[in-house]
Amino acid sequence: MPVSALFREIPIPVPFIKKHTNIIVKNRIKLTAGALELVTKNWLSSESLKSKINEITFTKEIIKYFTEDNSSSKLFAIDLIREILKKFTELLDSPGILQFLKKIADDQIRNLELSKPLGKWIKKSLEEGKQNQIWELLFKNVRIVINKPDTKDLLKKQLNKFIKEYKDAGIMKKFFISIAVKFNGLDEDLLVDRLLNAVNEFLDEAENNPEHELRIKLNNVIIEFADGLIENKESSVSVIDKLKESILSNPDVEVLVRNAFSNLKETILSQLENNDTPLMKAIESKLNLLLAQVSESEPTQHDIDEWIRKTLSELIDKYHHKIGELVIESMNKFDDKELVKQIEDKVGDDLQYIRLNGALVGGAAGIMIGVIKFLMLN
Repeated sequence: MPVSALFREIPIPVPFIKKHTNIIVKNRIKLTAGALELVTKNWLSSESLKSKINEITFTKEIIKYFTEDNSSSKLFAIDLIREILKKFTELLDSPGILQFLKKIADDQIRNLELSKPLGKWIKKSLEEGKQNQIWELLFKNVRIVINKPDTKDLLKKQLNKFIKEYKDAGIMKKFFISIAVKFNGLDEDLLVDRLLNAVNEFLDEAENNPEHELRIKLNNVIIEFADGLIENKESSVSVIDKLKESILSNPDVEVLVRNAFSNLKETILSQLENNDTPLMKAIESKLNLLLAQVSESEPTQHDIDEWIRKTLSELIDKYHHKIGELVIESMNKFDDKELVKQIEDKVGDDLQYIRLNGALVGGAAGIMIGVIKFLMLN
């Protein structure tokens, strides 16, 4: 009966005795509080957890796990790295990531000091004569453009416009222009052809003569601009700043960046298909090298262990109350009947021995008392 009284109510018609049955259910709140205190302040207290953490050499265990003759452990690590990289790579061309990266790029470009290094690079290129190829290409393409039929038509229209404006400027000018036109003294086609021939000759000379006056003037303009960049002159620096802003505000640049990251994403994902690609081979090689370096460096192992212990200790301090919450939550999952059954299943058999021992001890005591009483009365 005493053992049964722990788990259930005994129908005894004596109120004083009856209220001391079904002890577990009636003291459920106390049992929960006791279990909570036992777990959180003794078995899994912050101090005991931290003490256990300090006994573990995490780095040595990690190295041992990956370097012992167990290919599956290293393969698991490589697969894990590959899957993590896949998840990150799949986000490369997502709108949020692109916007984030564009903002970083915009800030970096705006704050990037280009003036001085760009100015030095331009001057060095001029000293090495690298600009000559640019001028030759420029002159060649200009000549191609001015010799197109529509260029001649455009020049003729401009000439007609100039002649009309000249005639409208005064009576005498109008008179002389009219006389010139009447007696074929003003041939518009001939003027345009001669103008184009003169320009062609001029460009041909500039293209083939590195010391041509036009080249020298262009070089001087570029040198002046480069010196302005080096000396941080506003007139030169503002050109670079406007160019940067023009690039950043161009919608085509955003499309270019998006396409670039999309292509990068596909390239990386193709390298993460399996562990035999060049990228994964390189990662495996770096992992082996890292493990070898760490295994040979006691100070590095100590630093890693200290970082792990510190991090785990901070997590314990921050989330230790979760252990108590878990205990309470676990016990509250059971109704009274289930809680009694759980406890009885775990300790019921052992408590039967208490009942048996009680019966044996009680019986032996009764026999002894009876013997003593018998002897005393006789």
